[in-house]
Amino acid sequence: MDFSAYFHDRRIGLCDCDNFFVSCERSVRPEFEKVPVAVLSANDGCIISRSNEVKGMGIKMGTPYYQVKNFMRARGVKVFSGNMALYREISRKVMACLNEFSDSIEQYSVDEAFFNLAVAAITDPVDYCCTLRRTIREKCGVPVSIGIAPTKTLCKLGADYAKKHKETGGIFWLDKKYYLDKKWMDMFDTGDVWGVGYRTAKKLRDPYGINTAADLTMCDDLWLKKIFGTGLLLTVWELRGHSASHVLIRKTSPQSIQVSRTFGHPVKKFEDLLDPLLCFSVSAARQLRRARQSARKVHIYIRTSPFNDDYFYRNADYEFEKPEFLDSAFMGAVHKMLKEIFEPGRAYKKAGVYLNDFYDRSVCAQQFLFCAENTRVKLAAEAADTINSELGISAVKPAVLFTAPGMEKLWRPNTNLSDGAKPGQESSAFDGMRFMSHAMDV
Repeated sequence: MDFSAYFHDRRIGLCDCDNFFVSCERSVRPEFEKVPVAVLSANDGCIISRSNEVKGMGIKMGTPYYQVKNFMRARGVKVFSGNMALYREISRKVMACLNEFSDSIEQYSVDEAFFNLAVAAITDPVDYCCTLRRTIREKCGVPVSIGIAPTKTLCKLGADYAKKHKETGGIFWLDKKYYLDKKWMDMFDTGDVWGVGYRTAKKLRDPYGINTAADLTMCDDLWLKKIFGTGLLLTVWELRGHSASHVLIRKTSPQSIQVSRTFGHPVKKFEDLLDPLLCFSVSAARQLRRARQSARKVHIYIRTSPFNDDYFYRNADYEFEKPEFLDSAFMGAVHKMLKEIFEPGRAYKKAGVYLNDFYDRSVCAQQFLFCAENTRVKLAAEAADTINSELGISAVKPAVLFTAPGMEKLWRPNTNLSDGAKPGQESSAFDGMRFMSHAMDV
């Protein structure tokens, strides 16, 4: 079949790993391929990944584990503590496979990436994606679903449709005969559309009666922009097949970095609370250097459990004279701020470090007259980052962060499940921390 007439309608592909964390666990434990599996968040708190069998039991994403523990145990569900080191490694392999099949990819999340399909040499995009899907399964051990469409928003709908309909074989080409068909687009609620959040979907339904993706495409552009803003208008254009966002070959720099954690056990002493905050600041600084940025502002917060009657929350900000990117600068600022906000006698359950007001270090910048940059310190930091990256663990770090043998860090998350500890899992204090780059919320 000649697909040249449909070249526009297969411009972009979206590769989305199916039940990613569960699939990663199954890739190293094939014996659980047909067994219902669930993966838990930090401290074994909530369910963050479910196999299709568990979804069929009616268990929702984010459900607290203690609420369904006995229910799942009675039905033979295998439960794992999250292993972020394993998931990152398999994610890296999946993205490497995608790079072999496309001239440009844009990683959207740990288990999703858009890739370019507007290549004349690809005569049959569905057959091409079948080969890609088979290759990822063989090399990485995880199943994927692929959506093909002219826009990113339609790609997301196509990939979701492929996941839920086995007859597609995991690949769905959402071309004009689908996205211009009101009856077909009526299958998707507005909340199913990428870029439409829960609150926006609720506002669309009541009072305006806009319930489905087809209803969205029929809206007047000027009215959409006036009531909901440009973000939703661009989403609707993409639903109509007009691309408003291209595949980004070059990663955009983050606007902020946050590293935080809920502790496995309450922390009461100043020294015990300082330790995780210093770890978080070093982790944030590494991510900052990797993005070739420096930060002028650092923010910290500490809090007790929100379920306690004496809930306590404090935060502090620090602004540097010039943008910083070294571990020592952030550690010193964190130490000063914690002295200001720490209150003895509290049982602290969570803390975090937040960096913002970034400056790009990859381009020339005006230097301060009496604050010349220490080139030797800069090179030493970059060398340490390179060593840690190649080894895959935090082998080189500030001396204050090393732990004596036999000493336990109270703030590390609980992983009480016997299957939670994996062979070769990174035991670094930085494992499992969260990195968030803020983007516009449509």
